[in-house]
Amino acid sequence: MDWKDLRPETFGTFDALASIGAFEHFCNEEEFNAGNQEVIYARFFSVSHSLLRPSGKLFLQTMLWGRRAPKAVNISLNAPKGSDEYVVAVLKKFYPGSCLPIDVEQITRTAAPHFRLISSRNGKADYIRTMTEWGTQMWRFRARQLFAYLDLLKWVLTNRDARHKVESLVASYNRESFKRELMDHERLVFERV
Repeated sequence: MDWKDLRPETFGTFDALASIGAFEHFCNEEEFNAGNQEVIYARFFSVSHSLLRPSGKLFLQTMLWGRRAPKAVNISLNAPKGSDEYVVAVLKKFYPGSCLPIDVEQITRTAAPHFRLISSRNGKADYIRTMTEWGTQMWRFRARQLFAYLDLLKWVLTNRDARHKVESLVASYNRESFKRELMDHERLVFERV
């Protein structure tokens, strides 16, 4: 179910809510370009507020732009291969329809009418380590994975953006974008006001 359709009259209220890795997908590039990113975030916090009991907590884990993120106008698949602009362009193919929050301040500002921030922890180093382990496991061949690899091959042959998605996986552009500080990762805990 879409988060926009959640209503307390249908589900009741809760002591706590958790949003893990979804927030960065709530606003797409067109909505961002139309100036609606903060409107969408404000709606999310309003819906979350309505679903929480007094003093309820909201845990929000999200990726966001890093301090060295390239300017949007420079992000292109025509940029030099391996450049920051190229890496982000390939990741856009991997995560179509997503636009990251600008920074923690933007998130806390849009949450402010409904929530107060009680803790914030950067998870970039943890995420780099996790992605390193995922990569190690993904490329370790096991016979029982043969069918999964064959499904992946079928997907590569039939998906028009597959080349960029495979390139992103092989080069670990996600991990690389965190190392280069193009993207960041934050874990925030809010309390309902």
